[in-house]
Amino acid sequence: AWRLTFLSAGWEHLLGATAPDTLAEHDLERMLGCFDLASREQLWTTLRNNDGTLVEQVVRTEVPGSSPRWLHLRAAPRALADGAMAWDGLVLDVTERKEMELRLSEAKRVAEEANAAKSKFLAAASHDLRQPVHALGLFLELLGRSSLNADQQGMLAAARSAAQASANMLNTLLDFSRIEAGVIVPQRRPFALQPMLTKIESELAPQADARHLIFRVRETPVTVFSDP
Repeated sequence: AWRLTFLSAGWEHLLGATAPDTLAEHDLERMLGCFDLASREQLWTTLRNNDGTLVEQVVRTEVPGSSPRWLHLRAAPRALADGAMAWDGLVLDVTERKEMELRLSEAKRVAEEANAAKSKFLAAASHDLRQPVHALGLFLELLGRSSLNADQQGMLAAARSAAQASANMLNTLLDFSRIEAGVIVPQRRPFALQPMLTKIESELAPQADARHLIFRVRETPVTVFSDP
């Protein structure tokens, strides 16, 4: 039988019953009745099957007339001279920490749901969002076929560059959103890595040269299996 031999005065603060009253019952199983069912069953299983190691568990209390508390239990077994087993342990009130963890977990869940909804919306609306950018490119192309002086040609070139940069950023954003929403299914196949490296070099080398740096890619015959 499981019996209690000592409880500190702080026990009343945790569970409402005084230490002397709880000890008078001499019934560990009845005392553990204030824990929720899942915590109680897990704790009993751990104690009965213990192999002499330290036991740690966070449990939730259910005391009528008071708010639920979260307790961190730590106990270590100790063999007595008569062959019996004694347990020395302590109980810490971790209610505030646990409630904060639950609030953070809920906030994380809400944020993830909001992010998923955003990604689904952008994935569904990607065609409509791209249309104005495509239209802008067409208008600029038509404008370039008209009679423009040198200053106007310079302004047109700047407008084309800005429009292309905007289109690239929008396409990247929408492609990421489609990936997050699970709309894009990877089409994996073997392909040579060198063409991709050459493209990266052609895009970054001018920026490096402008800063008096040398950016070059070493040629490679490597083939990878991925989505190009």
